[in-house]
Amino acid sequence: AAANSIAASEQGSWTAEVSIGGLDNAQNYADCLGYLQGLSLVTGVEVLGAEPGRVHFRLLLNASTEYLLESFNRGTVLLPTGVESEYDYEFLH
Repeated sequence: AAANSIAASEQGSWTAEVSIGGLDNAQNYADCLGYLQGLSLVTGVEVLGAEPGRVHFRLLLNASTEYLLESFNRGTVLLPTGVESEYDYEFLH
């Protein structure tokens, strides 16, 4: 439980821009969007742009971005690619 808790001092309003590849069809896009919206620290998802197979999102968060990265790294839905930045991922499902 301690690993999943967020200190009160680290709660607030944050944003993170994330680029996710592997979104080659509508189902993958919908599944990825559902995953992002289902994360407890994500309060909103905006699409910033898209290119073939890749979508750029802005995530509105209720905790610092380090918790977002920890969430992604604990899961099996997104794989960090590190191609462009620490916020560059590939959708696995």
